[in-house]
Amino acid sequence: MIKYKAPYILSKKDGDIGYDVRAIEDRLLEPMETATISTGVFLELDDGFYADLRGRSGNSSRGLICNLGLIDTSYRGEIKASITNLTGNDYEIKKGDRVGQLVFRKESMVNLEKVLEIDSNTDRGVRGFGSSGR
Repeated sequence: MIKYKAPYILSKKDGDIGYDVRAIEDRLLEPMETATISTGVFLELDDGFYADLRGRSGNSSRGLICNLGLIDTSYRGEIKASITNLTGNDYEIKKGDRVGQLVFRKESMVNLEKVLEIDSNTDRGVRGFGSSGR
């Protein structure tokens, strides 16, 4: 059970993965400005779970980007959305606007081993960005 406190119901449509997160304040974003927007959402995650705050495709298609945020199991503060306006115009965020979506995930435990060298003998090797093709 994941508990939350918010001034509104966290909701999603059937078949959706993300729960909509809304702004609880009005804010004018100038072109290329990044601002932190209050959502009023607080989470109490069960051990072994975390959440991602992600962008919404509708906002992204208009040039308003919600920067990815990771919410750890032990974090109990307000979830705030870091929003960047990539348009050439002012963008007004209004109280109640959907600014992001929460996606809940189960933690994967891994064992890390520090080594002196990594085997780079693979198809992609060390070629970096774009090395898998288009």
